[in-house]
Amino acid sequence: MPVYARSDVDLVAIPAGSGGCGQPHARPVVNGAPAKVWKLACPQCEQEIKRDIKASTMEWIDKEKVKHTYNTSVWGDDPSRVPMTPDEEHVSQNLETQGRASMAQAFQGMAQALISEQHKQTAVETEQSVHAQAKSEAALEIEQLREQIAALQQAFGTQQPLLRPKNGNPQKAASALCPECGGPLRQPGSRGPSPKVCASCKPAKKKVPA
Repeated sequence: MPVYARSDVDLVAIPAGSGGCGQPHARPVVNGAPAKVWKLACPQCEQEIKRDIKASTMEWIDKEKVKHTYNTSVWGDDPSRVPMTPDEEHVSQNLETQGRASMAQAFQGMAQALISEQHKQTAVETEQSVHAQAKSEAALEIEQLREQIAALQQAFGTQQPLLRPKNGNPQKAASALCPECGGPLRQPGSRGPSPKVCASCKPAKKKVPA
């Protein structure tokens, strides 16, 4: 399998005594410029370079159980695993730092917006709760008034109702109906206390002979 050189490697020559072919290999030139990707396909040199990659690769697992791999060689066995140059690492770290800062700001803005919406929702729910409580209290008060009116109506049906005359002092109203026939006890314009029965039901006085 081929190996891939770091972007700042332009030439490699591995002596035959070290396991290579002994011939120099240069980065290809495309349209007058060095190729961005250099895939070296030399069976002898590949094996030696792969041994170097293996010896230069470190692996570890952090406290969050995430596996990390770091290659200190200038070669990679896959285009996605080609090491970066020091300048590329610096730029990558800066971009990562800026990206984290941007993400932190974005998350902070989202969190503030969420908190603001939660406060609004809480205010609406509180207002609705207050209105619901006031409505409930008003309904209870109305129900109590209805019960009081019903009790008064029942009392007036069995007892003489209380009337408030012009002077403002309550007094019992005289019964206006005859308990015997149900007719009026008094004729219009009559004065004085009301009789117990109407004139029709009042027993006639017996004449005493002279």
